[in-house]
Amino acid sequence: MGQVLDLHKMSVIERIMMLNEIWQSLETENKNFESPKWHEDVLQSRQKKVKNGAAHFKSFETVKQELKAKF
Repeated sequence: MGQVLDLHKMSVIERIMMLNEIWQSLETENKNFESPKWHEDVLQSRQKKVKNGAAHFKSFETVKQELKAKF
């Protein structure tokens, strides 16, 4: 294992760049990784809600406005 990073000393930009590097490494190194069964179960449940008309969606703009008002 490598070194331990002190995340509190890193800027937000540095942490985002680090996350990007981690995701890229996972993408290239784990081609045969299988998602757990519960991922499929959650996706199927959500697809059923969409198909049955039980899912409710909001635009990104609406969500941003709601969050700005809340925080």
